[in-house]
Amino acid sequence: MLSELGRLGFLNVPQHPGMTIIPMVIYRHVQ
Repeated sequence: MLSELGRLGFLNVPQHPGMTIIPMVIYRHVQ
């Protein structure tokens, strides 16, 4: 699940800059 969210986030960086924040927050929350 994290891999998919991170992958989507990174792929959507050029289209949706805001998406980069979501994976970072989730990643930090998990750790």
